[in-house]
Amino acid sequence: MADEHKDQLWYFNTVKQEAEQGRISPVSDRMGPYQTQEEAMNAWKIFNERNKQWEDQDREWGINDSH
Repeated sequence: MADEHKDQLWYFNTVKQEAEQGRISPVSDRMGPYQTQEEAMNAWKIFNERNKQWEDQDREWGINDSH
């Protein structure tokens, strides 16, 4: 049952630069899962926003501080 649900989720293929429904591409070539095709198409934007949040948190906590 859990596998059936995963086949309905969306992934972003980083090689083809397109959204795919289900685990079609190799794991090394995809980002996700996402609930919708639109979210999958915004995978790079989501990725960059999350990384910025984590970098901001690291700075707040003094992690990787060069001083």
